[in-house]
Amino acid sequence: GGGVRRSPHSSLRPPPSSPLLPSSGKEYAKADSRYATRDAFTICMEAVTAFAVGPLCALAAGAFLVRRPWRHPASLIAAVCQLYGDALYFATCAYDGFAHARAEPLYRWFYFWGINGVWVVVPAALAAHNLAEIYRGCVLADGKAGALARRGSSRK
Repeated sequence: GGGVRRSPHSSLRPPPSSPLLPSSGKEYAKADSRYATRDAFTICMEAVTAFAVGPLCALAAGAFLVRRPWRHPASLIAAVCQLYGDALYFATCAYDGFAHARAEPLYRWFYFWGINGVWVVVPAALAAHNLAEIYRGCVLADGKAGALARRGSSRK
């Protein structure tokens, strides 16, 4: 059927003194209960973000500081990974009928949409910037390659 699907773990909640969620996480979990219920998707998504995308972001930031040529591709990959995670995050919540999100304005609009919106807007802006820089580099490289080819053909 097309009813609301719930995780088999949705009734599991860590005790209030649980070390699993620091106080800011407990507050955020009020906006999206998946963070407090050990939801399989949320745990996996956050693990990938923490252990793969996070280090890639640090690597890209370091590359920007020392102007490595691969800084824009690394940053673009990290941004696309974040945007993909955002799409899955919002899609799974919508698929569940927003059953995990509280309806009170503070939690729905500030925490759920506002705070999470930052994780969409910033990577989207970075992706656009990186694509523009990669495009500019390709145009520049193609122009130089074309000039070298034209110079080489005129010597014959």
